[in-house]
Amino acid sequence: MSSEVIVYIAASLDGYIARSDGSIDWLDIAGPDEAEKSMADFVKLLESVDCLVMGRKTFNAVKRFNPWPYGELPIVVLSDTLTEVPQIEGANIRVCSAQPAELLRDLESKGFARIYVDGGVTIHGFLREGLVDRITVATVPVVLGSGKRLFPEKGPEFRLKLESSAVLESGIVKSTYRCLSNA
Repeated sequence: MSSEVIVYIAASLDGYIARSDGSIDWLDIAGPDEAEKSMADFVKLLESVDCLVMGRKTFNAVKRFNPWPYGELPIVVLSDTLTEVPQIEGANIRVCSAQPAELLRDLESKGFARIYVDGGVTIHGFLREGLVDRITVATVPVVLGSGKRLFPEKGPEFRLKLESSAVLESGIVKSTYRCLSNA
């Protein structure tokens, strides 16, 4: 069985996914109506996947969400340093230190067909190993000037094919690409 690995992430126009301190407060630029639509999109995404893989920093940011937005969706936190996962009511979380390809093989062996990957470092790892099938970027009309980059300054080249693109009322451009190959 071969799983489909997807990425869905917001980025500033200049390619940052968070401020230098990890803050994503700039996502509020869309306003409450657009935020509600974006959340509905996100819920649809979560309903369409079998598992979510995220890194420790992303987990540290989302573990404070109340209510827990992922329900019982199986979540794997990739980390070499995290040893215990805080108890979150209704959450299905495990910690793993495997490399992306090894983790993907494990998830496929457990029957996970559609896997969502989130968090900058984790996304970079899956892209570097050529494991991402599709990437959706919601480009927010704001220039941050610095922060945590969506793509590392130096990294592998990979080819993409645009599958769809839509301009939302807020000016956010949501584009979905099929990953063709690593160059």
